[in-house]
Formats: sequence, C-alpha cells, structure tokens
Amino acid sequence: MSDLLIHRHGRVLQLTLNRPQARNALNNALLTQIAEALEAAAVDDSVGVCVIRGNARFFAAGADLNEMAEKDLPATLDDIRPRLWGRIDAFTKPLIASVNGYALGAGCELALLCDLIVAGDNAPLWPAGNYPRHYAGRGRHPAADPQRWQGAGQPDGAERREY
Repeated sequence: MSDLLIHRHGRVLQLTLNRPQARNALNNALLTQIAEALEAAAVDDSVGVCVIRGNARFFAAGADLNEMAEKDLPATLDDIRPRLWGRIDAFTKPLIASVNGYALGAGCELALLCDLIVAGDNAPLWPAGNYPRHYAGRGRHPAADPQRWQGAGQPDGAERREY
C-alpha cells in the first residue's frame, strides 16, 4: 500500500497522506512522493489545484523520528529533507492543506507551505520549536514561518491603529 494516495476530481488533484500506523509522520519516502506528485501536477495543464490531506485523526504527526534516530552523523548532515521541502515549496499552482486532526511539527510546516489551510475544529497546528531555536529551523523551509503565518506576536489591525 502506498504512503501517498493520489486521486483526481476534475481539475483537482487530491494527495492523501496514508501512514495511519505512524500517524502520517513525514519520512523521506513520503516527502519524496509528495514532491514527485506536485512536480508532475505542475506540468499537467489538466490540474488546476492540489489538495493535501491526512486522515480523521491526523493530518501529519511531524517528522518521522524513528527514521531520523536511525541516522548517524554523516547521514544527518547530508539529509535530503531540506531539498525535499524546497521541491514541495516550488509548486506553482494553488496548494491547499485540508487539515483534519493534528498537524504537529513538520506536519504543521507542510500545511504552512500551502497557499490556503482549511482546518476542522479538531485541527490544532503545532509548529516545531519545543527545542532550542538554532536547531528548530534545521530542515525547515524559510517560508514555513509559523509566527508570520499564524500572526503570533504581531498586533492585529485594531492594535496597529492604536499606535
């Protein structure tokens, strides 16, 4: 069974993360499949928009820590994850995250790379960063800045008018 299910609905390409046993944790194989599907969709004129979704309980539970724990230092330093994130971010058509269930760490970052997030009531977005900031950004794409996209620490319009 594939870790990424691909379905067409007219001009909509739906990518469903399919690692329920791992709560859709993003391993290199799944990120590669996402990048390849988006690259194919980018050159397919019959695709107008792409939707990435998880399952009922989890959008994605973050990076696959089991996979990361198996790597030695040279493999960690030569990790392909930053390049995979760059390939995903290079998608030029509208990209929508349909978030139902948890989007944790790298799962939140995947959602933040999308142009639009449609989130259910049970969809908390928890960015990575419960560890020192100098490490938190390793492998994360600069566009997936949770503070920028979630507005954390920034005044809203009403607060700006007060200044």
